[in-house]
Amino acid sequence: MKRSTKDQIAGTVEEAKGKIKEKAGQFTNNPDLEDEGRSQKVAGKIQKKVGQIEKVLGQQLKGRALRSSRRASGRSLHRSLRRRRLL
Repeated sequence: MKRSTKDQIAGTVEEAKGKIKEKAGQFTNNPDLEDEGRSQKVAGKIQKKVGQIEKVLGQQLKGRALRSSRRASGRSLHRSLRRRRLL
């Protein structure tokens, strides 16, 4: 499993834990638990976004690497044809 996917899953889990703590704090009238839940929920959202950004950047970098390798193979083919005087 890719790191970006792991971050997205972990972020979702943290967000869910935070929601549970926040509701438990509201139910028990405990403002400290409620604040801790809010903080954890926000941290989970951030971690999930980081995973999404990593995924997008990874796809873009992968696409660039593919394009540059195609260019390189095209250049080497061009050179070899020129050496053989076919061009």
